[in-house]
Amino acid sequence: MPSLGAQTADAPQILGLARSAIRSAPGLALPGRAPLKAPVAPGTAHAWPLLGREAELVHLMEAIAGGRPGIVLAGAPGVGKTRLAREALVRAEAAGSATMWVVATRAGASIPLGPFAHLVPETLPPSTSRLELLLRIADELSSRAGGRRVVVGIDDADLLDDASAALVHQLASSAEFFLLATVRAGGAAPDSVTALWKDGLVERLELPALSEDRVGEVVSRALGGQVDGPTLARLWGASRGNVLFLRELLLAGQESNALRQRGGVWSWTGPMVVSPRLQEVLDARLGSLQPDQVALMEVLAFAEPASVSFLESLFSPSTLQSAERQGVVTVEKDGRRLAVRLAHPLYGESVRARCGVLRARDIQRQLAAALEATGARRRDDPLRMATARLEGGGGGSPQLLIAGARRVFASFDHVLAERLARAATDAGGGVPARHLLALSLFGQGKDSQDVLAGIEQLQATDAEWAMTAELGALGLLWVGEGRPAEAEAMLLRAESRVTDPGLRDELRAVRATVLYFSGQPATAMAIASDILERPSASERACVAAAMVAVPCLGGAGRGDEAVAIAERWTETAGRIPNALLSVPGWLLRWLPLGKCSALVMEGRLHEAEALAKEEYQAYLAKHVREGTAVSALQLGLVALARGQVKTAGQWLREAAALFRAPTAPNFLSVCLASLASAEALAGDLAAADAALAEAEEALTPGMAVFEPALEMSRAWIVASRGEVSRARALALRVADRAEGSGQGAIAVAALHDVARLGDAPTVASRLRRLAAVVEGPLAAACAAHVEALAAHDGPRLAAAAASFAELGAELLAAEAAAEAAAAFRLVGRKASMLASSARSRVFLEGCEGARTPALSGLGPQTLTPREQEVATLACTGMRSAAIAERLVLSTRTVETHLRRAYGKLGVSSRPELRSVLGSAPATR
Repeated sequence: MPSLGAQTADAPQILGLARSAIRSAPGLALPGRAPLKAPVAPGTAHAWPLLGREAELVHLMEAIAGGRPGIVLAGAPGVGKTRLAREALVRAEAAGSATMWVVATRAGASIPLGPFAHLVPETLPPSTSRLELLLRIADELSSRAGGRRVVVGIDDADLLDDASAALVHQLASSAEFFLLATVRAGGAAPDSVTALWKDGLVERLELPALSEDRVGEVVSRALGGQVDGPTLARLWGASRGNVLFLRELLLAGQESNALRQRGGVWSWTGPMVVSPRLQEVLDARLGSLQPDQVALMEVLAFAEPASVSFLESLFSPSTLQSAERQGVVTVEKDGRRLAVRLAHPLYGESVRARCGVLRARDIQRQLAAALEATGARRRDDPLRMATARLEGGGGGSPQLLIAGARRVFASFDHVLAERLARAATDAGGGVPARHLLALSLFGQGKDSQDVLAGIEQLQATDAEWAMTAELGALGLLWVGEGRPAEAEAMLLRAESRVTDPGLRDELRAVRATVLYFSGQPATAMAIASDILERPSASERACVAAAMVAVPCLGGAGRGDEAVAIAERWTETAGRIPNALLSVPGWLLRWLPLGKCSALVMEGRLHEAEALAKEEYQAYLAKHVREGTAVSALQLGLVALARGQVKTAGQWLREAAALFRAPTAPNFLSVCLASLASAEALAGDLAAADAALAEAEEALTPGMAVFEPALEMSRAWIVASRGEVSRARALALRVADRAEGSGQGAIAVAALHDVARLGDAPTVASRLRRLAAVVEGPLAAACAAHVEALAAHDGPRLAAAAASFAELGAELLAAEAAAEAAAAFRLVGRKASMLASSARSRVFLEGCEGARTPALSGLGPQTLTPREQEVATLACTGMRSAAIAERLVLSTRTVETHLRRAYGKLGVSSRPELRSVLGSAPATR
C-alpha cells in the first residue's frame, strides 16, 4: 500500500487547501452533507440501452454481492465505462446497498479531496494525521449508509488528486465498501489508483469497444425498430463500437433528418453528420495537438491513406512520430509501403468540418502533385489523382478524368463518377466521357437521354453507337415511367446500323433484357439462346445473353440449365475488361442472383439461402446499396418460400427501404408485392393492403415481368379475408398466363396455391403434366401433394409433408401434415391422425405464426371448398345475408352450407364454430 504520510500538520493543511480552493472556485464545490442516494437522475437510467455489456454487468453484480473489495473498469474514452458503472450502482441500491457517485475532473485535480469535500469535517484537531483524516471521512461515509455496505462509484479515477486517490485506496481496503471506479486505458493515474490493481487489491476489467453485432443490437433498440443493413454497417464503420460516438451519430442523424424511418425501416441517406455535441467531444480529444500535428490531421482527412514518403515531404519525422505516439494516427503496411491513416473514422469528419475551403483545395493540389511525381503507379492512384485535381480546382486531362470516373464507377460511387464524368465531358472527353456521364446518371435513376442525344453531333464509331443505344434503351426501360416499346425500337435501329456481328449480338442481348422485363420472357429467351448456342458469339455478347437467360430459364422451370449457365459465365463476366459498360457494374452480379432465384423455384432452398447470404455480405462490405437491396430481396423470397413469414417481412422491408431511393433498375414493386404476401400470411392484413397498394403504384411497364407476383399477393390477401373462391380464381389466372408465356415454374407455384386454397381436384392433372417437365424437386413434391390431397390419401399426404420438410419448406410441410391428419381422422385412424397433427405443429413452429386455410382445421377432406369459404366468413362476424351478397349466393344457400359445416365439425352455433376454427380477421 502506498504511504499516506503521518505528519501531524498534513491533515489540517489538506483541509485548509480544500476549503480555500472551493471558496475561490465555487463551480467546483459539491453538494453539502446529504444522504447517500442513487447516482442516476430520474428518467436517465435507461435513456440509452445497455446492450453488449450483459456479461460484464452480471460480473459486477456478482462481485458486489460476493463481498469483494472492488473492480476498476478500464477502457478507451466513450466505450461505455460510465454507463455500465452507473447501471451497476442503480441495481446495487435496488438490492439494498447504499451508493455514492463522484466524478473526478481535470480541473478539480488541484483541489485536495475535492470530489469528497462534502464528507470532510468542518474542523480538525491540529494533531490529526492524514491517515486519521482519511479514516474519519470513511467513518462519515459509513455512518450515512446506516449499516449498509456502501458501493462507491468513481468516474475517471485517473484524474483524482493525490489525497482523494489515497482515500479511494483506503476505502477499497475496508470490508464496508465496494469500490467501482472507471479509468481511461493507457492514461497516467495517481500511484494510489494504479496500486489498486497492481497490488491485487481490486480487479481491473478491460472494457473493449462494442462488436459489430452488438452495435446493430444497440442501434435497433435505441431507434425502436428495424434498421437496414447498409445503415448499420455505416454506423459501425463510423463509430467503431465507441458507444459515445454511436449515440451522438444517431442523435445527429435524427436531428438532421438524414436518419429517418419509412415503411417500418430506419435508413441513413446523405453524408454522415457530425453534430455540435459530437464535434465538442472530438475537439476535446484532438484539442491538445500542436499546430503541425493539426496540419498533419488535415492532410490525412482529405488524403488518407497517405504514404509515409508523401507525408515526410510535408512534415518532420518528429511530427509523424508524436502523432502516432498520441494515438491520433496509425501506420500500417500496404504492400511494400507504409500507409498512414487517422486512428478513428470520425477524426476525419471532425477535421474536415473545421478545415477551411482554401486549405482543403491546397491539400488536394499537394496530393495530386505528389501522385504525379511518383508516376501514379498503384491501381487506385489514377482515381485519387483525378479526384484530387477536381477538388483542388485544377481539373485535369480528359484521359485522367475518364480513367478516374471508370475506376470510381466500378467502386459503385455513382455520384462521384458523375462529377468526374462531367468534368471529362467539359474538358473535351468526347463520346467516352458522355457514356460515363450517362452511365453514372443511370445508376442514380436519373434520365440521361439529353446526354446521349449529344453524341449524334460527334464522330462516333460503331462500338460507340452500340453503347449509346444500349444505354439509351435501358434508360427508357427503367428510368421514369418505363417505355419498353421505345427502348426496343432504339435497339433495333442500332442493330441495323452496326456491321460488326459481335456488336449486333450485344445489342440483341440487351433487347432480350428489355423484352424479359416488359413481360415477354419466351421471346427474350429465344434471342438469348441463339447467342449462347452459337460458337462464334463473342464472350461479351454471351455474358450479356446469360444475364437474361438465367432468370428466363428459372421462371420457365429449367432451373438446372439456369444454374449451369450462371456458373459457366460468372467468372467471364468478372474478368472481361470494361465488359457491359452499358450496364451498372453491380448488375454483373445478376448471374449469381439469377442462380439464387432459379434455386428457389427448384426448391433447393438451403443452397439458395447460403448463396443469398454470401451475396448480401459481399455487397454490404463494398457499400453497394443496390446490390445489397437485391440480395435482401432474395433472402426475403427464400424465407417466404420456407414459410418464415416474419423473417421474410424483415428482409423484404429492408429491400423496399433501399429501393425507395432512386436507382435503375428498381425492384421496389416486387419487394412490396412479396412483402404483402408475407404480411397476409402473418395475419396483418392492414400492412398487407398498404404494401400491395404501394407495389401497384411502383410497378411500371418496364417491370411488367413482376405482375404475377402482385396477383399472387392479392390472392393471399383475399384468402386471408375468407374469400377463397376469389383467391383461387386469381391464382388460376396467374397460372394460365404463366403457362401461356412458357413460365412453367411460375405456373406450378400458382396451381399449387389453388390446391392449397381448397381445390386440388381441379388442378391435379394439369399440375402433374407440368411437373413432368419442370426441373427440380419442388415441382414433383407439389404434384404429389396435390394428387394425395385430391384423393384424401393420408399416407401420401404424410409423405408429401416429409418431402417438403426435406426441402426446407416448413409451411408447406405443416399444411400437408395437417391435411394428412384430417384424412386419417375421416377413416378412423386415430393414432396416425395424432402423429400427423404433432408433426404439423412441429413444422409450424418454424413458420413464425403463419396461418393459411389448410391450417385452420377446414381442409377440403372435412368441408367442401364452398362450406369452408362460408364458414370462414361466418367466423368474421358477417351475417348470412352479407355472406350471400359477397359470394353471389342466396341467403338460403349460405344457411345450408353453414348447417352442413356445423354437422361435419360437431358444432351447433357460430360461437362454437369460432371456437373450432378460430376468429378470422374482420373483413372490409
